[in-house]
Amino acid sequence: MPVRPQLELVGYRELRRDLRKLGDEAIACLKEVNKEAADIVATAARPMVPVRSGRLKGTLRTTGTTRGGIVRMGRKAVPYAGPIHFGWPSR
Repeated sequence: MPVRPQLELVGYRELRRDLRKLGDEAIACLKEVNKEAADIVATAARPMVPVRSGRLKGTLRTTGTTRGGIVRMGRKAVPYAGPIHFGWPSR
């Protein structure tokens, strides 16, 4: 089931367009703000990560883009992040 957003921001597309007109510094600022928002989410999510060895918790990372903040978990060496979060057929 998809997660519904708890907050709707009106006019964000226009804000991004106007910031692009201002130049690279404004874009960098937008990326930084979005990364800070993702850091807040990651800080709240960190205590909820199930821990056996701690490897999964160690893969939590954030990124800021012009479109939003992204929180990711898992890497090639820790491929079980998706099944831990979403479940798998036998469970």
